[in-house]
Amino acid sequence: AESREVASSCAAILESSLFILRAYCSCAVGMYKGDHADGAVSNTPPTSVFPGGESEAALFLADARPALIPLCAEVDAVPRAVWGLSEPTFAGQVTRHIRTLLQN
Repeated sequence: AESREVASSCAAILESSLFILRAYCSCAVGMYKGDHADGAVSNTPPTSVFPGGESEAALFLADARPALIPLCAEVDAVPRAVWGLSEPTFAGQVTRHIRTLLQN
């Protein structure tokens, strides 16, 4: 029972981290490709995340693609039992959105 609680805590932390990464990706895509880019939705002004402007957003996207796309695929491949008491649906939605943002 305790291991399921630990797994649930780890899953919650991972979900929060993925949510933050999605926000960064969305801001970068919005700044680099324009506000109407596919999947770019954020309430945070991109300039507050990337004060260096479009070039900083482009650098983030270039660095993020080779790291985050495989990470998202690995998160999606985690068996349901590993998530403990958590439901992996939200994490799956966020990882799909991150991949959509980075692959466009």
